[in-house]
Amino acid sequence: MKRLIVIGAIMLMVVGMVSVVRAGTTDTMTLTVNVTATADVTIYATDYDFGTVALNSTSISTTSTAVRNTSTDGAIQTYELKVSPGSSGWTILGSTAGQNNVRIQAIWNASQPSAITDSTDFDLDEDGKNSSATIFAGNQTGQSVSSGVEKLLWFKLWTPENSSTQGEHKFYLTITATLGAG
Repeated sequence: MKRLIVIGAIMLMVVGMVSVVRAGTTDTMTLTVNVTATADVTIYATDYDFGTVALNSTSISTTSTAVRNTSTDGAIQTYELKVSPGSSGWTILGSTAGQNNVRIQAIWNASQPSAITDSTDFDLDEDGKNSSATIFAGNQTGQSVSSGVEKLLWFKLWTPENSSTQGEHKFYLTITATLGAG
């Protein structure tokens, strides 16, 4: 009986070794690489002045704001745009109805647009929106921008229907670059 157990154990070991050594017709292994890339964006303007604009009217910027992917390591990036009302006393909204509500739109375009479509796709807000094939898209986009590429940004201001203040109002645009297609 002992001899039968020993022979059985030897047979199990041989079968086990054969299965370890035996290969199929295909096999797979994993190759891993850790790539570093840095998102880097530069806005080539420190401000834009719409000038004097009456209440309950609109104005499209007359010059563009150049935005460049200034990463030096080939990073492809997508831009998030958001605007802050600062201490303007006005609220950023998708409508100018009521008091102190301002609407600001943005569009990526190679030349000054004659109009910007009345769509929320172009509305800037305080939370921020990622550029895409439809969001802020004119004949350019702020999505999947290659290293060294410059895009042009234009603005449309919709002043409040009513305002409790007059004089200069300042808003602050922030563009954040993230890696990838967004």
